[in-house]
Amino acid sequence: MNPTIALKGLLCYEVMSGQLTAPGLSDLAEKKLMQEFASTYGKTWNLWQVDRGDPLPLGLPKLMMGFTADGQVDPALMAKRDRDLHIDSARVKAKRADFSTRPVAKGADGWQHGPRVDRGARWAPAEVGDAVRELLAKAPTPAPVYGTQ
Repeated sequence: MNPTIALKGLLCYEVMSGQLTAPGLSDLAEKKLMQEFASTYGKTWNLWQVDRGDPLPLGLPKLMMGFTADGQVDPALMAKRDRDLHIDSARVKAKRADFSTRPVAKGADGWQHGPRVDRGARWAPAEVGDAVRELLAKAPTPAPVYGTQ
């Protein structure tokens, strides 16, 4: 699987929504940077687990999925981030409305399609195996990964 192809379109939403910012840059420098990001496909390798409180980058890097649509991030967390960093996400989003972006490439959002099993609560470890078998039984034949032969 080509991870660059598989993750197309993920960075653009975070730019256009105002979630991705570059604190400390001038408005002009941040605009140039975000315009560049908005026209590319991206992914995020987290080297520093700041939410755990690590004072330095520790451990192995982790590839993390970004938010791809409104409503996926807890509004209270965004409000806290905005307060802490003195950012107005709605204003940032409005300032970026004219940025050029690419449409999400066909096949790049394959993780959003297919059968689902929703228990409505956390899964007990003993229940996961049956759920996985059920999902595999319902799953359509996989399509080739976008960009591969």
